Amino acid sequence: MIAVNPAIELSVSIVLYRSDINQLASTINHLRISAESAEIPLEVAIIDQSQRPSYSHQIEHLCTRLSCKAFKLSHRITSSNKGYGGGHNVALTMGLGRYHLILNPDVELSKTAIKTALDCLSRRPDIALLAPLALDANDCESHIAKRYPTVLALFARAFWPAGLRRKVQSQLNHYEMRDLARHPPLQKIPLASGCCMFLRSSVLASIHGFDERYFMYFEDFDLTLRAASLGETVRHADVVIHHYGGNAAGKSFLHQYWFVRSAWLFFSKWGWRFT
Repeated sequence: MIAVNPAIELSVSIVLYRSDINQLASTINHLRISAESAEIPLEVAIIDQSQRPSYSHQIEHLCTRLSCKAFKLSHRITSSNKGYGGGHNVALTMGLGRYHLILNPDVELSKTAIKTALDCLSRRPDIALLAPLALDANDCESHIAKRYPTVLALFARAFWPAGLRRKVQSQLNHYEMRDLARHPPLQKIPLASGCCMFLRSSVLASIHGFDERYFMYFEDFDLTLRAASLGETVRHADVVIHHYGGNAAGKSFLHQYWFVRSAWLFFSKWGWRFT
């Protein structure tokens, strides 16, 4: 059961699986600074799926050290690894504010990100989901907003070597929405990345959170499409983050298996497009 408490302006969930603790601390500090700039208290649920007591002890110490009255960190240890969406669903049952932020442990919000996002959502009740403009470590745009993928573009981007990818570069550019304008800052997008999503909590409750059949990968695309049935899905170019993550290419065989399995689930549910 997902309960929404409108007295809380914003809740946040971060799911961990042995994530780098120093990066997590930086993520939390940037989150706190952005909340202070927006002048709102924040309730953050840290969902720990590490299955390592020593790691969990360090996370508990970090939460105790950084938590305060206006910035409450709750540490929840799961009995098993439920996957990315399943981990966030645990946080959703802990109670949501009027709006909810799904955040990766390797994402740093800009100082004004929360204020800009919440101001937009309060002015535009038709918006169900708001995504940010993402920059990488070199301040280059990461293009995390996407169009509906073809099988070719998806697997070329994930697994093909650079030389071969160039043969389908126009398809990749289309999929990655490299033509997406920054002005005006608010633009409709078909698909958003789960690394950072601001959602209206009533929408999350209505769609019952993430589909846990996706253990990893594509759960964010699935969530976006279901949220889109209840409102607009947009990218706000003035809501800026730094994202230090990567994609499936170069991951372990197990990660590649999850990628292919989740891609099959996604296309089987929403429709196959090959080229």
